[in-house]
Amino acid sequence: MSMQNEILFLGGVFPPDREAEIFRKSKGGLQNAANALQWNLIHGFDRNRKHPVDILNYPFIGPWPRAYTDPWLPGFAFSHAEGAEDWNIGGCNIIMLKQHFAFYHIRNALRRKMKLHPYRILIIYSLQPFFMRVVEWAKKQYPGLHICVIIVDLPEFIGMEHDGNPRSRRIKKRNCAYIRGRLPRVDSFVVITPYIMNFLGIQNKPHVVVDGIADLLPERPFSETPGEKSGIRN
Repeated sequence: MSMQNEILFLGGVFPPDREAEIFRKSKGGLQNAANALQWNLIHGFDRNRKHPVDILNYPFIGPWPRAYTDPWLPGFAFSHAEGAEDWNIGGCNIIMLKQHFAFYHIRNALRRKMKLHPYRILIIYSLQPFFMRVVEWAKKQYPGLHICVIIVDLPEFIGMEHDGNPRSRRIKKRNCAYIRGRLPRVDSFVVITPYIMNFLGIQNKPHVVVDGIADLLPERPFSETPGEKSGIRN
């Protein structure tokens, strides 16, 4: 592996060659917006560096049997760009058990990646409880590792459709407290608004505000408006 590659991206994208399979096996909604934003960020990182980032991927797929057809997800290597060494984390996808085992699957995969190459920067997408548990473990295991977390959703406002269930409310309250307790261990943040930093009580931490992202290399210039010529509304 090239020594130029110092960044590892931990997130939940849909690998391009498996996207059709994921769509086919999913029941109900998919996290398409999160997938698109993550890929835009990854491509942005790649275009501003000599070497593409490596991806450690725990795909944002719903659990079996309610939201996905498979109770177990495969682990496999893939490469989103030339020279990138990406890994899709496999493991238990059974409802109720998935959240418990997620940390162990990710921890083991991260440990293997760090043995192959001592990454200096770990970029994590979202405040998932199991990701924050990875933060706690990684800061102890690799003290020199810089961890940056991208925050686009606050934990208090995720899955609000389940807030009517007392058990779901208790779980969310516990998860929110756990997440907030680990935020001081994060080195830097990417947020969509500066008010997130105030809300989470981490306003003194290094951060950058990115409230949107667009591809600067489109197939056609932005100046063209196809709908004006073709009559197709976009």
